Formats: sequence, C-alpha cells, structure tokens
Amino acid sequence: MNENKEKAPKEKVKQHPIAEAFEYLEILVFAAAAVLLLFTFGIRPCTVDGNSMHDTLENKQMLIVSDILYTPDNGDIVVFHQSDNPNPNLNKPLVKRIIATEGQYLKLKYTFVESSDYTDIYYLKMDVWVSDDATFSDSEKLDESHIDFEAISMKNEFNYLAQIYSHYLSRCEKTDDGEYVFETTVPKGHIFVMGDNRFNSDDSRLNVGFVDNRCILGKVALRLSPFGKVQ
Repeated sequence: MNENKEKAPKEKVKQHPIAEAFEYLEILVFAAAAVLLLFTFGIRPCTVDGNSMHDTLENKQMLIVSDILYTPDNGDIVVFHQSDNPNPNLNKPLVKRIIATEGQYLKLKYTFVESSDYTDIYYLKMDVWVSDDATFSDSEKLDESHIDFEAISMKNEFNYLAQIYSHYLSRCEKTDDGEYVFETTVPKGHIFVMGDNRFNSDDSRLNVGFVDNRCILGKVALRLSPFGKVQ
C-alpha cells in the first residue's frame, strides 16, 4: 500500500433544502436584530426637509443621527421632534444647530449693512453672543463666518428689509442706532437652536421656541449624500 498516495478529497455533504433555508433565515434574523439594536440604542437615519440649514446641509440629504451617550453642546447639529408643536409643518423631525444650552445667556443683534459691492443696497446681518452671565464681551461673540448673510438677504433699502424680516425683528428692542437686539436666558433642560440659513428658518427665534432636551433624537454624526462629516 502506498502511504504517500494522496487522499481523495471528501465530498461535500449536500444540505437538505429545508436545513439550508433555516440557515439563511437564521442569518436574516441576526441581521435584523443587529439593526433593531442599533436603532433602539440610538443610531437612526434621517432626511433633511427644507432649506433652513443651507448651505451646511441641503434639502433631501440623508443623515445618520446618534444619541449614544449624547449631551447637548453648543455648535452641534441635532435632530429633534416637538410632538406638541401647534404648527403641523413643525410637528416633525427638524434639523438645526444648537446655539446655546441650559442656563446660558443669549444676545442677538440685527444690523442693516450697506453692501460693499453696490450703492444704496443693504442686507441684514446678525451677530450672536453666548455667555454664562448677563454680560456679553467681545470674546463671547460667536464666529459666524460660515454664514453668507449678504448672499441670503440682499434687498433694496433697509426699511423694506425690516418689513420683510419683521417676523424675526418683532421680538427685538430697537436701539437709537437702528439696530434690533434680543436677549434671553435658556431655561433648564432646554436648548436654543437656529438654522444656518439664518433668514429662512423656523427655529427658536420663530415658532419653535426653546427645545426640550427630551425631544432631541440625536446629533448628526454623518451625511450620506455626499458622504462625510458635518461641521
């Protein structure tokens, strides 16, 4: 007998069709359970609805949102759902940026600025301060360089602009310099949010109000289309 003779490969035992079907079913059950666990413990998809976050996020873009160990923080982009909002158009998941959190003091100042490129054409600019007390220093002024106010808001004459944006200015006090100022304090357990498209956004300044932390579905972790992180 030749011991060096190669052994014939074993034939693969063919599974019974029923056993094979059960094997595939088991894989599907485990996959479904994994997806369910992810959604249950804080990872979910979301779609941007509208242009209030332009041009950071655009209408219909797909997002991945997570609330795993999440604590609201200034500058985060979050998705929330106010199920008790009387406006049916806002009684749905909304995507906004957190400007201030509980206990913080907020100051908004709207100013009509003459365009640098044209004569006698004005645009409405907004400056934002967030502080831990009732005083606002230059160092507490937010960097709003990512907001292109002029492109968003260019119109003829500031009186006409004031009419157009009266819904934002109505809660403000008008100063002797023609500026409009709004100050508030964020209550406990709430956040103050705004859209990056500052003058085309229903947010904490208009209709949405302060957002209860319990309404937050999570922080935007990724944008799927096009894929990438969101700042």
